[in-house]
Amino acid sequence: MPESSSIAPIYLVEILDIKSGDVTFCDVTLFLENALQTTFTCLAESLIETAISPEVSLDTEGQLEGIGFFTLSGASCAFITVYYLDRDEVELDLDVFANIAKLPPSQIQAALISLYQ
Repeated sequence: MPESSSIAPIYLVEILDIKSGDVTFCDVTLFLENALQTTFTCLAESLIETAISPEVSLDTEGQLEGIGFFTLSGASCAFITVYYLDRDEVELDLDVFANIAKLPPSQIQAALISLYQ
C-alpha cells in the first residue's frame, strides 16, 4: 500500500440494482466528500424503502479501502472503492498514447492492436 501522503486516492462509486445486483450508475471522483454525496443522492433517488447500513473497510494501516452500503436484509446497494494509482510501477511512453488519441476514430483500433502485439 502506498503512503497516503504521496499518492492521492481515486474514489469509484458504484450504485447497484438491489434485485439483480447489476451496476446501474458508476462515477469516479477525487474527493471522498463527492463520493459520499453522489452515493446518498443516488440511493435517495432510487426510492429504496428500507434503512441502509454502511460498512467501512480499512486496510491493516488504518487507511480507508472502501465503504459498502447494504439493506438490512444484506442486499448490496452501493460501493465506494478507494484506489491509489501508483504510476511509478510501469514506465510508459505517454507520447504513444497521445499520438493514438489524435488519430481519426477509424484508425484507433488498428493502432491499439499494433501497440498490444
